[in-house]
Amino acid sequence: MMSNRVIALVILLFAADFSFAASPDTRPITRAISALANQFSDGIAVSYPEFRLVRFGHLFGNESNDAVAFFSIEGFGGSNYHAEYLAIFESVPNERANGKRTHPYRLVAVSKIGGRGWRTFDWESSALKSESVTVSGKQWLDNDPGCCASDSITVTFHIKDDSIVEVK
Repeated sequence: MMSNRVIALVILLFAADFSFAASPDTRPITRAISALANQFSDGIAVSYPEFRLVRFGHLFGNESNDAVAFFSIEGFGGSNYHAEYLAIFESVPNERANGKRTHPYRLVAVSKIGGRGWRTFDWESSALKSESVTVSGKQWLDNDPGCCASDSITVTFHIKDDSIVEVK
């Protein structure tokens, strides 16, 4: 009976270790987003970590574990304006050269994809496919109040020549 408990415990430990190892490390992406937000900010506008989403998938090949990051920056000029961004990161093989080690991801492209008065996205709806990201949201129509976009949209962003191109 005791040996069955030990075996069960070992199996649980290996299963827990495997699921942890299979989960991508978001820290490099989080640091990159913070640096990007700092560059896009006017010095007043901020990006809050709780208003970010990182998704992993096969954008650049079946073996890759690339990342797509959505983030917002708000408060430009002290206003309530916010802008939404999409950043694409390609996974990089772990290698060493000249005494240096590669980063786990490289920034491929970043683009402003939304903002108050233009359109806003539900990042949780995002789907990653080969070299593209599709996401749903709402866009503001001419008579919509500033608080509330009314027109439903779905947009696909394609990665082409290290740029983000919106597919119509």
